Amino acid sequence: MQYVTENTILNPSVWKMVTVTALLWDISFTMLLKDYEGEAILEELPIVTRRIWMLITFVILMGPLYYGLFRYSFS
Repeated sequence: MQYVTENTILNPSVWKMVTVTALLWDISFTMLLKDYEGEAILEELPIVTRRIWMLITFVILMGPLYYGLFRYSFS
């Protein structure tokens, strides 16, 4: 795979495993394994609303990273 620097870095199958594993880890850590549910300003919100905000924030912040990894490994 060649992307920005025109250099092949590892095998595409390695990047496929990295992409899938990292995405599953981030989703499970963000939504399931992490006991901390936010700052005191979020205490009034129900748990479902907190999880929705966590998912939206995750998509906005981590979406470009996973888009790039997906393009690098599956294109």
